[in-house]
Amino acid sequence: MIRALHRELRKGAPFALVVAAGFTVLVFLQPWWAGNWNALTTALRFSVLYVGPLMAAAGAWAANREHRRGTAELLATTTRPVWQPLLVPWLALTLISVLGMVIALAIAAFFVIPTAAPTSGRWLLTMLANVPIFGAMVAFGTLLGRSVRWPLITVATPLLTFTLIVYVEIPSWSSAIGVALGPNDIANSSMFTAFSSALQAVLFSAIAGALLIAAAARRRWLALLPAGLVIAVSAHFSGLSYDKHVAIDPAGAQPVCTTSTPKVCVPKYQEPALAEVAALTQPMLRKLDGIPGAPTELRTGSGSPADAGLNTYQHPITLTGRLADPEAERELMASYLVLPRQMTCRGQDFFDAYRIAAGWLLDDRPAAPPGREWMSAYYAAYRNCDPEAIGALATTIR
Repeated sequence: MIRALHRELRKGAPFALVVAAGFTVLVFLQPWWAGNWNALTTALRFSVLYVGPLMAAAGAWAANREHRRGTAELLATTTRPVWQPLLVPWLALTLISVLGMVIALAIAAFFVIPTAAPTSGRWLLTMLANVPIFGAMVAFGTLLGRSVRWPLITVATPLLTFTLIVYVEIPSWSSAIGVALGPNDIANSSMFTAFSSALQAVLFSAIAGALLIAAAARRRWLALLPAGLVIAVSAHFSGLSYDKHVAIDPAGAQPVCTTSTPKVCVPKYQEPALAEVAALTQPMLRKLDGIPGAPTELRTGSGSPADAGLNTYQHPITLTGRLADPEAERELMASYLVLPRQMTCRGQDFFDAYRIAAGWLLDDRPAAPPGREWMSAYYAAYRNCDPEAIGALATTIR
């Protein structure tokens, strides 16, 4: 078997470059992970949704090899184990897929290491959980290639795989797969818990086992054993609350602030952008200096309970760690300063007054209307959510 595995690894080695190229292109299309291992891990995991179907196609190609060559019936008369022509290529393609991911990770690491934010290391467990996910993808293709004697099955496999993944993410009973393959809503200060990564590894290992047994075993009913494990783990997975799967990474959630005043603070994982954010924000804070009720500093949160009430925001950055759109960032920081806490007051008058206040703050002219007295009245009305006062203020400027 070792000799056969070496042979399959040599044959499939170029596929590692295909996987690496797929992961690299996809993660570089969303460069907000620069300087953040957690964010890079999330980007790679989400990319499995698109690279995984290629792994399945490779599995289908390998499993359908004997049918294409017309040697299936001849080889069936030999004494080799029935599982060998399927298990060995599956293992080789899984290892090759892992190698492709490692290559992509190594390339991306050049843009993480120079400004890497501190983490608790849970991202490593999430990376390891990718291995059984890749195995399940290849196993699905192996089952299709073995079972469907259609010349174009290899071409159809990626589309079938992608469609199946998207479909099973919808029902609540399969939320385990949706959480594992769709972590795009995880904030950069968060990561899968160790328990969730372990559950994911068990789940996808069982899926791979069920698919391989269904493809290779003469007694296909044996696939019911790992299939039962899949059902049990999925049910347990789906019954857990979201915070059991994803948790704030405390190492990256700690606040870091400027040494100069007015003070600007961001979570630790956003530290590479702090200097630019401060350069955009501090002039506006100085403009507000002395206005009753106006903020004297700006803090953005990480989403942790300690940051309750603070605006939580991920500053989009380039691969070099610079702000992607400084002007948009300046406008956003102005909105945070005129709405120091997440907006609680409702109504058109409040919205109009907010726009007027933000416009004044963004205006570089110190004496521009509506002026400091109007801003003082605005903060007082906003603090009390006073609709009459806000309406009067908005009317004076309209």
